[in-house]
Amino acid sequence: MSKKLWLSLAVVVFLCSLVVKFPARVALALAPMPATVKVQQVEGTIWRGTAETVQLNGQFFHGISWQISPLALFTGRLAVDVQLANRNGNPLAGNASLALSFGGMRVENGRFSGDLGRVGRWLEVPDLIPLRGDLVIGIDEYQWGQPVCETLQARAAAFEVSTRIGSQWHALGDYTLNLGCNEQGQAQVSMPTDNMLGLSVAGSFAPGNVNLQVEMLPTRQAPSAIHDLLRLVGQPNSQGRYSFRFQL
Repeated sequence: MSKKLWLSLAVVVFLCSLVVKFPARVALALAPMPATVKVQQVEGTIWRGTAETVQLNGQFFHGISWQISPLALFTGRLAVDVQLANRNGNPLAGNASLALSFGGMRVENGRFSGDLGRVGRWLEVPDLIPLRGDLVIGIDEYQWGQPVCETLQARAAAFEVSTRIGSQWHALGDYTLNLGCNEQGQAQVSMPTDNMLGLSVAGSFAPGNVNLQVEMLPTRQAPSAIHDLLRLVGQPNSQGRYSFRFQL
């Protein structure tokens, strides 16, 4: 074998090794990052690595790991399995599959879980009615679009929910929420009424545009404190249902 062929093979092996072992921290340093995104304590390679802290629009995530599928590159897309660790600073923990292509970003098979109260505090939701319970979110399909989505199929479920009124906690049962995408690219929300509070939610939301209709018809199993509270904040209709509308 000629020296030229040996040299060519050596260059190919070197380049392949460089690509396979290319440090993730170097790739992030070279990549153009939005000012609202900050990544710290990065380890591993671009193919498989971890980031101790990711700051996105002022919110923090801790213990993020990823693994890229090289074979997906031959289909013209970047496939990444992402995992969010169960940390005290994280609102949720779980994993999802991301696909990036010229057509945009797609999320599939996302499964996340956490505490309802912790999520509320992380989102800085006013603690007017404290809540606690187990929260599970499943994302079957999400395609990024303007202003929120092109496609969205997701479901959130809260189990063993309780609220504090005064100094006492009251059990409220389980709840489910379905998420979709309407023709305007807004997230569409619907909640069935088969819960202790007879709570239903319908409407849509997007950044700067929230339009939700909330109705309640508490069952006999609902705590008496809930019935008393509703009488203070509104008047029921002829069917005994309380209606509220949230628009921003």
